[in-house]
Amino acid sequence: MKPRPFFSHSASAESAGLTGMTSSPSEPRTFVHQIVSQLITSLQPFAVKRNNILLNDIPKELAVIADQHTLAYVLSQLVNSAVNSTENQCIHIEAVLTDEHNTVIRVKDLNTLIYHTIEISSNKPN
Repeated sequence: MKPRPFFSHSASAESAGLTGMTSSPSEPRTFVHQIVSQLITSLQPFAVKRNNILLNDIPKELAVIADQHTLAYVLSQLVNSAVNSTENQCIHIEAVLTDEHNTVIRVKDLNTLIYHTIEISSNKPN
């Protein structure tokens, strides 16, 4: 079963300018692990105050076609929401490939068993 796509809990990734897994040589690729690492560094003090641990389980080689700043903003909102809603927990940020053109990035909050997710899809024609 394909995960239901979410973007900041309501909009689609495509409407915000985030697209796909594969790229042509002219399209910039955004490495998700690097963005999540920077995000964890910036949110770590707040997470520590709530006794949370943030884990980056995104593969280092995972790249998507996306505006780096938009992706960072959306991921920041998802992770911040998870940190705000939990205490004394481990929060995992992970990627799941649903097929060769779709990636779901999940922020797993084990306390509430809620997955905060965004699906990034390519615009490759069918």
